[in-house]
Amino acid sequence: MTETEWVVTLSVRMTVRGERSKDEAVKAAIEAMQNSIRDGKELSMQAVARRMTNLTNEEPLFGITW
Repeated sequence: MTETEWVVTLSVRMTVRGERSKDEAVKAAIEAMQNSIRDGKELSMQAVARRMTNLTNEEPLFGITW
């Protein structure tokens, strides 16, 4: 029997202040997220899970069946 495999996408929304560029904001958000995880704080996130299946059975990409 094979194990079921899943693709799980987690979306975390963070607010950062005082950063001057997009790259600085991303780095600050990643650091804040890591600190929250380390400190055991709750993170607001959205999770989407999809069972991995054979590509021929997958939903068509961009509405095109390959």
